[in-house]
Amino acid sequence: MKCFISSAEKPVLYESCGNLISEDHFLHMRRVCESFVLLAVQKGTLYITQGKKAYEISENQVFLLEAGVEHYGHKASEGYLSYYWMHFRFAEDYQVVQEDSGEFCNGVAENVPKEEQYVIPEAFHLDSSNRVTLLMVQLLDLARRDNFMVTKRTIYASSLVLLELTQEYIKQQNRIRQEFPAGLTQVMEWIQAHYGQTLTASSVAERFGYNTAYLSSLFKIYTGYPLISYVNRLRISVSKNLLTNRELKIYTIASMCGFSDEKHYMKLFKRYEGMTPSQYRKAFFQKKVNEF
Repeated sequence: MKCFISSAEKPVLYESCGNLISEDHFLHMRRVCESFVLLAVQKGTLYITQGKKAYEISENQVFLLEAGVEHYGHKASEGYLSYYWMHFRFAEDYQVVQEDSGEFCNGVAENVPKEEQYVIPEAFHLDSSNRVTLLMVQLLDLARRDNFMVTKRTIYASSLVLLELTQEYIKQQNRIRQEFPAGLTQVMEWIQAHYGQTLTASSVAERFGYNTAYLSSLFKIYTGYPLISYVNRLRISVSKNLLTNRELKIYTIASMCGFSDEKHYMKLFKRYEGMTPSQYRKAFFQKKVNEF
């Protein structure tokens, strides 16, 4: 799952908001938006595909439609559907972190003050208080009173929505982190520091005194991936940042991230990201060109 992080020193660039209500069979259009779109489902289920992955967004869940990525409804809603939506852009550059790589849990949550950054998950289940949806209702009320024009009130109200979502998400991530066995957290932190080395499940397990199968099963339980899959996803996540440096060759990046075989790196990258490293690099710089 992706997480989008940007500075909160400035309010977000709010564009518009609304409330979609459908009695039955709503199917989201196919499109690519230049801005981000935050959805908060109030009732029913929204079926939507983004980046070739299908999602079901139900009551008390939020979902972020990524700027520049195609999305569309892959199935019509069944019965009543209501969700609030908000179009916005970050005022500053943003970073994309793969939450399932462990990078978020092992760094951002404890090191980034929530009042200084927006930390927005691609998909998230709100807690029982559901303050995010309440703030979106208030934003819509302000927008109506301001004749749906972009005003200071709607700009700061939309920023408050994202800051509240940031707070809820970080609290949940910290809670999940605290539930990790202490030994597993130690292993994850060590992998974070040594992913560029040659690592095998057995070598990591031996270093920390674990049975190899047992340690791999722990990773599966708490991260969703067996140990080596976890390591490789972390490496791919790191390599995406390195690919933004045009001076680095693909084989150099593969080696820096712990892959001794460039072809294996390229195969895993395409499996996880749906494109080759070269295609990712080209898409990144094309996006930067389009932003100017």
